[in-house]
Order: sequence, then structure tokens, then C-alpha cells
Amino acid sequence: MITLENWYERMGEDMMLRDFRPTTQDSYESAVRLFLRWAKVEPEELSEDVVRKYILYLREDKKLAARSINVAAYGLRFFFTYTLPREWPVFGLLRVKVP
Repeated sequence: MITLENWYERMGEDMMLRDFRPTTQDSYESAVRLFLRWAKVEPEELSEDVVRKYILYLREDKKLAARSINVAAYGLRFFFTYTLPREWPVFGLLRVKVP
């Protein structure tokens, strides 16, 4: 079971298995950490709707740059595909065009 206490270690192991570069690992872990802090619930309780609302929050409320939103989206996609396996259609929608 993935919890707020062990997600970081598990995700790090998953990224090592995929042979991600340290900078990619840091970016993805930071993106997921910020998301979990924003969501304020255990990872197992998260829903696809929460992910959608978070990406819209980054885009509309925080007004982040496209590249920053994409890093968050890719980090969350990795987390919810490999660390906490979920097959959610939202990950097929997440595209922010970089000007």
C-alpha cells in the first residue's frame, strides 16, 4: 500500500528501475510532493478528478508556464502509472503547448 510516508521511496525505486536521470527524478518527485501537499489526502484515496482539478489549478490559478505544467503532468503520469497504478483517461488529455 502506498502512503504519504512511503510514496517517495517507492517512486524513487521505480524511477531507478527505469534508469531515469537524477534531474528527472528530482523534478518528478518535486511535482508529486507538491501535488500530494495540495490534495491533502492519502495517495490511495486520490481520484482522477483530483488530478484534473490540480492541473487546472496550476494553469488557471497559479498561471504556471507550460513547461512547468508539463513537468507536473509527466511526474503525476509516472506516479499514477507505475508507483500507484491507475489507468485514468486524464493522462491522455494532459498536453500543454509550449510557445
